[in-house]
Amino acid sequence: MARPLLADVHWLRKVQRAEPVSHCIACNQACLDRAMQHKAIGCILSPNLNAKPLPRVAVSERQRIAVVGAGPAGISCALTLAQRGHQVSLYECSGRLGGQLALAAMIPTKQDYQQLLRDYQQQLDHWQVRWQLNTTFTVSQAADFDQVVWAVGVQPKRLAIASPEVLDYQQLLALPYDSLPQHIVLIGGGPIAVDLAHYLYGQQDYYRHWGIDGTQAKLITQDAAEMLRPSHRQVTLLQRGEQPVVKKLGRTTGWAHWLSLQRLGLSYHSGLELLRIEPKGVLYKERGATQESEQGGERWLAADMVVLCVGQEPKASPEGWRIGGCLDAQGIDAERAIEQGYRLGLSL
Repeated sequence: MARPLLADVHWLRKVQRAEPVSHCIACNQACLDRAMQHKAIGCILSPNLNAKPLPRVAVSERQRIAVVGAGPAGISCALTLAQRGHQVSLYECSGRLGGQLALAAMIPTKQDYQQLLRDYQQQLDHWQVRWQLNTTFTVSQAADFDQVVWAVGVQPKRLAIASPEVLDYQQLLALPYDSLPQHIVLIGGGPIAVDLAHYLYGQQDYYRHWGIDGTQAKLITQDAAEMLRPSHRQVTLLQRGEQPVVKKLGRTTGWAHWLSLQRLGLSYHSGLELLRIEPKGVLYKERGATQESEQGGERWLAADMVVLCVGQEPKASPEGWRIGGCLDAQGIDAERAIEQGYRLGLSL
């Protein structure tokens, strides 16, 4: 119960009263990762870790507030505002809550996030937030509200050397899994690329690697050779930088995720100069290769599909209150987005 009580300090009271609970998603990001660095621990889901009562607004000061974007920043802000007594409407242009969290919930290593999305829906209903999916909020609607908060999130970053037909990670996740080809090259060296590699290997390979019976949610007995057998799918990761990928992952979980990818057969190359990226291959050379080497050190890597995982950039949003990725996409994660939503919810 250590991490669950960080995720929701009122867990016991809420269970007794049959109120919605915030479940731990086992990310370790703000608890164990910080503890291993001798820092004060917290929880990405619980910015109000000290359980201080939220300042309620007087009836005469209640506002009608629209929050545009139902990702982690928007939901956090909407819930904080509603708990303080404001009348909140939450608008989402897609067909699901969660933004980038909904994509993360598709990754085998992060399926606990599906519970988080269910928690958010229950909490929004409990606090009487009016939320609408498949709804585009227009600037003209702003006149109906006292305040508008923009939390429209991020979009995948593109590279100038990449053909327009090359898919980004969001486009790949929108494809039917069974339609994906055998050899896929990922461009990138951060957490998104690692998550996508796990997705490509699939849930069954993930279960097999860790000795889990996915149908009964229990451990199974199998020999080491079976657990270490490479995946049927070939995934290649090409990174421009030279910093090891594992250094960019969670301190207490990253090594395990990276090790499992290596055992599943991931092919990894770093320190590359990418020259041209096409839907079926990549032209590159190793940094420092000389013109005297064969063909100037250039190499062509053919693939069935190439996918960009090179970061994110803010989605366009009007001037005003902005939080989350649309404010600053550089290094944005759920912890920072949720914190920003909470802080703005306290100030309005």
